[in-house]
Amino acid sequence: MSSESRREEPHERRPAQPDQGDHRDRALRAAEAPIAAVDILPNPEYRKELSALSGWPTIPQVFVKGELIGGADIVQELAMSGELVEKLQDALGADYRAPGEEKTLALAEAAA
Repeated sequence: MSSESRREEPHERRPAQPDQGDHRDRALRAAEAPIAAVDILPNPEYRKELSALSGWPTIPQVFVKGELIGGADIVQELAMSGELVEKLQDALGADYRAPGEEKTLALAEAAA
């Protein structure tokens, strides 16, 4: 994952594709969070390693400055309670908002 990204979201799809994470994406967009998605679909080992490192079994996983926030259900609950904006402000600062800033990062394969 890129250490330069302010909020990282490892998952198996591009941010613009609707799926079960659509509520999560809407919650993050409503909070005007900058979104950096990491595409782990090309290599199943990435998913297994990410879940082992984070201790969270499901994908997508949402991280803010390297801290696991949770999956889609947790992000939605945080948004509904108002805690998502608080977490983003605490981690990224009061001026974190970047509406529409979304990118998908590809992971490079290690040289054999």
